[in-house]
Amino acid sequence: MGIKIKKIELGAFRAYEEKQVFDFTNSKGQVANLVVIFAPNGFGKTSLLDAIEWGLTKEIHRFANNEVLKKVTKTETGIILKNRNSATSNGFVKFTDDEDQTLLINTKVTGRKYRSDYNDGIEVESSSELQNIRERALAKDNILSHDKIESFLLFSSGEERYKALAKFWDYSNDSENYKIIFMLLNEVKKEIASQNKILKEISKDIKDIHLPIEEINLYISKINNFDVNEISINILSNSLSEKDIDKIIIEVLKQKSVIKDRGSKTKEKISHVNYLLESLAKYNDCVVRKKELEIKVNDVQNHIKRDTKRDGLNHQKEKEYRQLELLKNRLEKVNVLESMGDEFKHLQDVILRKKTKIGEKKKGIISINKANTQISTQILDLGMQIEETEKNYDDNIKVNEILVDNAISYSRYEQSFGKIQRRISRLNNIFGARNQRFQDLDLKVKEIENLLKLETDDLMNCEFDLGNYQMLMNQLKELRFCIEFERQKREKKKEEYKQLIELNDDFNALLKVGKKVIETSKVSDCPMCSTPFDDYNKLIKQIDGKIGDVFQLDIVNQELKEIDLKIKNQEKNFKDNLNLVRSILKNDWNKLVRDRNEAYNKLQRIKNSLDFNTSAKEGVMKRLIYLESYFKEYNEHFDKKEFDRDIQWIRKDFVDRLEILKKNIYEQEKQLNILKEKLNNNKKLILQNEKELNEIEEEIQELQLGTNYMRIIGILKELEIPFNKEAVLKEKLKLDSKYNSIQESILKIEKEIENIDEELSCQGNYELSELKSILKELNLETNNHYDFITKYQSQFKGYFSSKPIISEVFDEELHRLKQILEVQKELITNFEILEEKLHYSKEVLGNSIKVKEREELILELKKLDEIQKQLVNSLGVSQNLIIEKINKAFNLEVINKIYSRIEPHPELKFMEISPAFIGDKLSLEIYAPIGEERKDNPVLFFSSAQLDILSLSIFFAKAIMEQDPILNTIFMDDPVHHMDSINILSFIDLLRTFSLELDRQIVITTHNENLFKLIEQKMDSNYCNSKFIKLDSHGKIALEE
Repeated sequence: MGIKIKKIELGAFRAYEEKQVFDFTNSKGQVANLVVIFAPNGFGKTSLLDAIEWGLTKEIHRFANNEVLKKVTKTETGIILKNRNSATSNGFVKFTDDEDQTLLINTKVTGRKYRSDYNDGIEVESSSELQNIRERALAKDNILSHDKIESFLLFSSGEERYKALAKFWDYSNDSENYKIIFMLLNEVKKEIASQNKILKEISKDIKDIHLPIEEINLYISKINNFDVNEISINILSNSLSEKDIDKIIIEVLKQKSVIKDRGSKTKEKISHVNYLLESLAKYNDCVVRKKELEIKVNDVQNHIKRDTKRDGLNHQKEKEYRQLELLKNRLEKVNVLESMGDEFKHLQDVILRKKTKIGEKKKGIISINKANTQISTQILDLGMQIEETEKNYDDNIKVNEILVDNAISYSRYEQSFGKIQRRISRLNNIFGARNQRFQDLDLKVKEIENLLKLETDDLMNCEFDLGNYQMLMNQLKELRFCIEFERQKREKKKEEYKQLIELNDDFNALLKVGKKVIETSKVSDCPMCSTPFDDYNKLIKQIDGKIGDVFQLDIVNQELKEIDLKIKNQEKNFKDNLNLVRSILKNDWNKLVRDRNEAYNKLQRIKNSLDFNTSAKEGVMKRLIYLESYFKEYNEHFDKKEFDRDIQWIRKDFVDRLEILKKNIYEQEKQLNILKEKLNNNKKLILQNEKELNEIEEEIQELQLGTNYMRIIGILKELEIPFNKEAVLKEKLKLDSKYNSIQESILKIEKEIENIDEELSCQGNYELSELKSILKELNLETNNHYDFITKYQSQFKGYFSSKPIISEVFDEELHRLKQILEVQKELITNFEILEEKLHYSKEVLGNSIKVKEREELILELKKLDEIQKQLVNSLGVSQNLIIEKINKAFNLEVINKIYSRIEPHPELKFMEISPAFIGDKLSLEIYAPIGEERKDNPVLFFSSAQLDILSLSIFFAKAIMEQDPILNTIFMDDPVHHMDSINILSFIDLLRTFSLELDRQIVITTHNENLFKLIEQKMDSNYCNSKFIKLDSHGKIALEE
């Protein structure tokens, strides 16, 4: 999944004067999936959302999308984002993501460069992927500010709604593309109408040209009257073009070619029928000869079958003789069993008695072995008991030694614990004093660091304890005042200088005009002031002397240079004094840093010593607790106050226990020796029984290897029968019966062979190979006749179908085909005459300019029609693309599921969002269908609460549509205003689904305390991954309870 927000820090931003941290981690340290922030109106709830919007999108939605506010923010100067009461030069917003990567943005400081701080800001830290999200403005769909909730539904027209919401899908100018295509289509339609009008006028002129239309139509009628399949030509109209004639000529040539092909096929049919008629006599002879051959083949096949049967019977007779020999051999073996039965029975009884004795001996050995096993187990158990007792004895001796060592250690640790406790108390006092000194020095260092970071104006306006800097700061302020005064003076002087230049130019122009007047009139009185002069030349000389620098501009320019020099000197003094202040601050900072580092090192040494002693104390304490618990294992009433008494009691208990263990070992060893002696006696008895067992088995083996015994066993295995008189007798009877049956079968076979020999002698004495050769020749001749008959019948049926194969059928078909051939020849003649007349008409039309113009117009119209079709198709594609993108942008299935889940309108249960294309105007309509025909506008019928629900549904669907978002956090400002309790409960269930089941992080702000408490109750942070934050005053977060 994408990034989640772990923490948001605000400082000197909007309503937040002091630094505030919105920590979204729960009590378990996990990043909460649901964060609810409660703040009454005016406490900074909207400022938080402003910070989120500005930090993640570089703008605040309610400023950027409201034309009035947008103009105000452009013209407004000074501070907009930074808190006005904060002494710092800039505000900041800092985001920390769930990977602990940060994005820190500072507001820009207003001044000469920036008239206002409402701009992109400065990215100070940008290790998080959130920086990429900010640059690409990817978070706009993740933030639902209060002004977004209803605004998009309440536009006055669908066209305005389309323009406002096009940013959701129109990222490739699809709307503009649609309008361009529509405009082009209209222009093409106008051009087509104009061209059709011209074509109609030209067609009227072409009608006056004389063509042999009637003669052409006469031949067309003749051709059509033949009533031949697929041969038909349309009657021509009076207005013909060369292209129309070309089409007719092509059609004539095409149909003439069809008739020629049909004529060729008709000739082929006539040839084929003639061939069948000529082969008819041969066909009849083949049919007769085939029947004769089939009779001969049947006779030869019967002869071969009898010969083959006789060979089979001879083979079967040989098989029966072999079976008879096997039965005779088996009968002899059965007779042997019958004669030696009593002797074999006596041997079996002797062997059985000896095997019974072997079984008894084996049972005795097993019984003794079982007893030995039990004794061995007892010996093993007793040995383990002795080992355990001896180990227990040794362990008790060791424990006793450890007990003595632990008693000594306990006394020593008690003494150490008191010394360490006193040392820690003394070190804590020293650490407190040194830590206070370090904190004081660190505060001073940070104060000077902040002063060094300030710009000149901020440094002079900053209020801090001046101390040694009082005189220098006063000088700087005085110099600043003097510089500003001189600058104002210079601006006034520049304005004065500019006005004097204009006056000087105007006056000089006036003097020049007056001089021309004097030179023309030769008067001696000044035309400007009427002052009399002695003569005309003196007056001219006086005027020439005044033309030029009338108002002493050089003096004013010199004054400006002196002011510039003075400002430059003052600015140098100001810069030197400022550098001096900064240098003194830097020196003081270096000294304080050295002092702070020295204090820090001393503090660390004390802290290390304190940590060491604290660790030692804990180690001694753990050891004392361990030893006390150790002693209580052996004496549960152990009391460290009566240490010596209780230790002596424990040691006495150990001595008593050791004496008991010694006695136990002696008794167990005595019992072990008795069991070992009993086990040895049983082993001797087993050896004796095994010897007797081997002797009996040898006697049995000697009896079984006797010649008669082995012979009878071999016969029984071969015959696969048990040894008893009944079984032997039954086998003998069975073999006698089967022997007689086979003899009878042999007699029958010999009789049947004799009969076959008599039949074959009547038909002639042929060898089987001769018969097969005769049959092969007969079959070959039969097949040749069959192939010719089959081929002839196939050709006949292919042409005549089910008609009989007689000469009259062929005569009728030949007569019919010759008539068809005559008609085809006549048709070809008419086609050729029609073709000549059409070519003549084409030549007449080709010589007419009007016809050519019409042809060009028709060609142009075709091109325009093609362009129109392409534009109509492109317009449809453009519409489908817009519809498809809108459907993707507004996932109606998800919207309706969310909407229906938050208790919707009783009738308007589903929403439809669809674009409308009216000419080149595009609009977006939202409908609520009722039944199949009725569709209502929800804005007209919904209450405020239901509008909120619909807005939330669309926002949620858009926010969760992306399966793997880069930013996995959704922000909502006061989403619930007019909903009733049922709607709110459904809304909370929806939050649970998105935050817990879909793993989306949701951050909500609300001014409704009841809603805040209800969500807190329903999604308790002890059981759900949630976090609840309150603002207890303007721009301040309440402490967690």
